[in-house]
Amino acid sequence: MPVVTYTLLRLALFAVATAGIWWAGMHSWLAPVAGLVIGWLLSYVLLGRQRERAAAYVQARSEKRADRAPTHTEQDAELEDAIDEAARRDAESG
Repeated sequence: MPVVTYTLLRLALFAVATAGIWWAGMHSWLAPVAGLVIGWLLSYVLLGRQRERAAAYVQARSEKRADRAPTHTEQDAELEDAIDEAARRDAESG
């Protein structure tokens, strides 16, 4: 599962960053906070492919669900399409 892989890689980056900061001499509560920020930045730069795979996996699973209710975006798109169709029919009929 790409989501689990991505999550584990992000946690590993956080752990490595925090351990590196701790090893460098920052022995306070700020070490995990700094490790969190550094891990986030590293994951943004290094894990783009894994992030895209995880997002595609989540999207595919959500689209597979037949019983799901339409989202607000989908409802808005359907309403806009209906308004556009009505305006086109009115323009054609003159």
